[in-house]
Amino acid sequence: MIFVAQFVPLFFFLLNARAGPLPDLPKLLVVSYDAFRYDYFERNVTPFLNHLKMEGTYTDYMMNIYVTKTFPNHHTMATGFYAESHGVIDNEFFDSSKNNITKYSYELYHYNKNILPIWTINEKNGGRSGTMMWPGSAFEYQGISPTFAQAFNDTISWEKRVDDLLSWFVHPTNPINLGILYIEDPDYHGHVIGINSPEFNEILKKLDNITRYMHHKIDYYGLTKDLNVIHLSDHGMASVTMERIINLTNYINATDYIFVGTSPGLHIFPHPGKEKIIYEKLKSAAEQTKTFKVYRREDIPKKYNYGNNTRVGPIFVIAEVGYAFQNLYDTIDLYKQKFNITVNDQTEFGLHGYNNEAKEMHPFFFANGPAFKPRCKLEPFNNTDLFPLFCEILNLRCPMVNGTLSNIAKCLRTQSKDISSISTTKMFIAVIITTVLIGISVLATIIYRTKRRSVFNYRLDPNRGRSTKKLPLPPIFSRGTSEVSVDSDMPPQEKFPTSAGVSGNLSPQDASPDGGLSASASSGLSSIKARKSDDQDDQEEPKDLDFDDLLPHVGEFGTYQKILFVLMIPFAFFVAWVYFSQIFITLIPEKHWCRVPELQNLTVEERIALAIPLGEDGYSKCSMYDVNYTEILLNGIKDPDPSWPTRSCSHGWEFNFTDIPYETVATELGWVCEHSALPTTAQSVFFIGAIFGGLIFGWIADRYGRIPALVGANVTGFLAGIATALAGSFWEFALCRFFVGFAFDNCFTMMYILVLEYVGPKWRTFVANMSIALFFTFAACILPWIAYFLADWRMTCVAISVPLALAVAAPWLVPESARWLVSQNQVEKAIKILGKFERINGTKVPENVYQQFRETCARVYKEQEADKTYSVVDLFRSPRLRNVTILLIIIWMAISLVFDGHVRNVNNLGLDVFVTFTIAAFTELPADTFLTLVLDRWGRRWLACGTMAISGIFSIWASAVTNNIYSATLAIIGRFWVNISYNIGLQYAAEVLPTVVRAQGVALIHIMGYVASILAPFVVYLDIVSPILPLLILGILGVLGGLLTLLLPETLDKDLPQTLQDGEDFGKDQKIWDMPCLAKKKPVDVEVPQVAVFRTFERSSLRSSMRASTRGETLRSSMIQRSSIRSRKSVNAATEAENKENKENKENKENKENKENKENKEDK
Repeated sequence: MIFVAQFVPLFFFLLNARAGPLPDLPKLLVVSYDAFRYDYFERNVTPFLNHLKMEGTYTDYMMNIYVTKTFPNHHTMATGFYAESHGVIDNEFFDSSKNNITKYSYELYHYNKNILPIWTINEKNGGRSGTMMWPGSAFEYQGISPTFAQAFNDTISWEKRVDDLLSWFVHPTNPINLGILYIEDPDYHGHVIGINSPEFNEILKKLDNITRYMHHKIDYYGLTKDLNVIHLSDHGMASVTMERIINLTNYINATDYIFVGTSPGLHIFPHPGKEKIIYEKLKSAAEQTKTFKVYRREDIPKKYNYGNNTRVGPIFVIAEVGYAFQNLYDTIDLYKQKFNITVNDQTEFGLHGYNNEAKEMHPFFFANGPAFKPRCKLEPFNNTDLFPLFCEILNLRCPMVNGTLSNIAKCLRTQSKDISSISTTKMFIAVIITTVLIGISVLATIIYRTKRRSVFNYRLDPNRGRSTKKLPLPPIFSRGTSEVSVDSDMPPQEKFPTSAGVSGNLSPQDASPDGGLSASASSGLSSIKARKSDDQDDQEEPKDLDFDDLLPHVGEFGTYQKILFVLMIPFAFFVAWVYFSQIFITLIPEKHWCRVPELQNLTVEERIALAIPLGEDGYSKCSMYDVNYTEILLNGIKDPDPSWPTRSCSHGWEFNFTDIPYETVATELGWVCEHSALPTTAQSVFFIGAIFGGLIFGWIADRYGRIPALVGANVTGFLAGIATALAGSFWEFALCRFFVGFAFDNCFTMMYILVLEYVGPKWRTFVANMSIALFFTFAACILPWIAYFLADWRMTCVAISVPLALAVAAPWLVPESARWLVSQNQVEKAIKILGKFERINGTKVPENVYQQFRETCARVYKEQEADKTYSVVDLFRSPRLRNVTILLIIIWMAISLVFDGHVRNVNNLGLDVFVTFTIAAFTELPADTFLTLVLDRWGRRWLACGTMAISGIFSIWASAVTNNIYSATLAIIGRFWVNISYNIGLQYAAEVLPTVVRAQGVALIHIMGYVASILAPFVVYLDIVSPILPLLILGILGVLGGLLTLLLPETLDKDLPQTLQDGEDFGKDQKIWDMPCLAKKKPVDVEVPQVAVFRTFERSSLRSSMRASTRGETLRSSMIQRSSIRSRKSVNAATEAENKENKENKENKENKENKENKENKEDK
């Protein structure tokens, strides 16, 4: 946990990372074009602006605030508040304290001094801001000014404004990260010449040119990759003529009031006693003419968020679109003087300030840059949402405002999404998945608690509900007594007396039908050894009793073990999702082509036909014709000339999302053509992380215990998975995948180890294989459909990562490893845990067995200090053992590469990747089931050889077949057989290597397997050279790897090597054609031994080095030997070995006593 804690700051850094090179702050440029209406783009006089819009994140139009005037809307965009909150309710207001009209001033923008604009918040958080003529930006807020600020000055050219502002971004000492630019057109000229005149279109063209100039300068300063640019406007504009001017003096007396503001919205401040009569007259006129609306301040509809401010006049009138009030005459007179224009009743003037619901008032919005998805369309949203967007891009903590990020978040690349931005369907699926996983854990907890209560209640009242019946005794107990009274609801293995006067730890159910002992009875005989006669105790030394000898007493697969087996479900799910998820978040549609911005108004077919070269294999994916498409369209050319020059894609790609119905990180970041190796590289980085993670978490498991390693790995995977969803570049993605790989293997391995440690030998094959066959397989089969229905690679990352956090509950649900506790000389804690197994399983371990276990542990722990320490280097000191080790490494590398190659190659099979992956993943179930049935009957060597070779043959066959369905079928069959090989390989190395170096040797072999897995994505990547190469290479490796297994010794029914010399001699007497399944077996005498069979305790089972580093192989290495020897030796053979051992011990004891007596006599 200490190690994991060191990475927490890094992951939180990734969670908060935003676009922009480190250590620079994220950069944002906001450009406002005053009164640029949303539909001006349809006039086709602004090609560059149109191109930027369609290439970036955009919306058809944006909603502004009521009223639609310049100062209120610009301050709303800068603060995120409606006008009634920030106080800029109009371009001017009546200051009652001074009894005058206040126009553009400090006071206008400081109605609420706690409301700060974005440039001030940026400065307060360590950024630097530069404002170029943005309304209100030249003033201080809470004593803070922008680093650079230019007040409005219409004599400064547009080019000069652009040059100065962009130069601030690269200032040598005070570079800014936020720049805001205001351009007064087309508002300025639209008011004078109207929005429908030819002269007005020329103004739009000039705006298009200055925008082109701006982006040229952005590229000149090297800011293109780092700078986010938002283009927007504050409102639209409508046309009005002089004949539509409303003279309010026709309805009310001009001496009864003063008015503030400009058309079409006026604030009327009646003189004392005149408010009622003025309102009634105006209301009557409004109802008659239908040309304006009138409101008392308190009656302004709440939806406008406007009336709750004393700066709003007691009476507010607003004209309908196309109308104006009489103060427009004064404005027109100014136009005549300044611009020398001729005016008549039909002359059009531009006007804004109407109701924000009018479409003529709608502004535009689009954005480009590293923080925004290309070609991403948003639903119309309010301009109050811009402030949260600014904060998100600048990595600032957004205060509570009237806007929200949720309406824009779906088109952000690296920004976190508000939960409200997630569609109902996606949220529902995510909630269902998470709820199911939590429910499984809760159910397991309830079962555990219920069982614990039942055991506790039984112990409180053991006589409750008992009924007595007579049960016949098996022959072994029938020494003068034919039956015994037994309680029918007595817990299993309850003690009962026999006629021989021996208290056995046996139940009547332990008798086999033929009068012998069942497996549990044989295990129960272990307690009889402690009851030997005193004469025999004087003649023999006590035998060692290890952890496996205790399991039959507490139950080899009782209720508690079954609960732990169920608790493996979520962990198996998690590791499958983490392991396979990168396939579905980096998918690339088969069909893609260069994007040509100038042709976006054409259909897809027309664009491809005109711009993409046609070759023998179809249209090019990575090149386009290098011509002037604007001229081609103007000339009406619809068919390309093959002689046109070509070039690589310079504006990104378009993808056909028919087969893969969502954008992935690869399509989003353009990992195709010259960048097509990036997904492969990222997958290899994942396996590099797995190597380091295996070593580190293996060390944590040995140093601090299995539970800390289990929790640490899952928490690390959770943080890294969430960070993956926020990645906005290849290096961010690769770094996140490194840490996901760092954690993934141990997310399940630690739980796998814990469960197998507590399961008896005869159940381990079932638990070890069926946990993979059932849980892992089912999780792998549903993963494609999680990705398919979420249809968002970021949501997929979140959905498969969040459940990992459930592992924090493991310390309360899963016991620590008793074996690990024993290895740390914490024997009493181990016994306490076994006591819990007793209570839940309803069993009882005799105290003398526990005492013998304590003595054994104490003796071995003491001897261990002087024991020789072996290392993995010892495997290479002797010739035969060295050859075997090298063969194991090569074979496991081949198995790992072939297995992972088949997993990654599913997208190259030419069929639906989701269906194909599901079918291929399902082969794990029959493969594991088949292996469970035959592994202990057919042996390891020939089974490994056959499955690997068959997998290779089908893979080679698949590479030679051109039909996609047949080829995919053959490849899936090859995947089935390599699944079997993979599971055999997991066990084989642990059985062949000697005990003293087994842990380190297995770890070395599997680390080399990860090295091979690093190469697997590159083998699959060879599909770009030739489609047959991946399967052909996998097939050849499979056949060669299978043949090499014939050079290994067989381990079935063999005493596994303990020492290095054992390892050197192991298998020397075997021949290459030996097959255990064909060997003749000697008849077994079923005579029951009178004493329990004890095995010498293996000191090395306490020794741990990297036992948790690789899929639990070290655990297998210590337990496979026990299960293989105990389950396969006949009872007579085991008894003979025990008698021989007893005889040798007796002779050694007598020799020792004789020597001591002789020495005593000599001393006397």
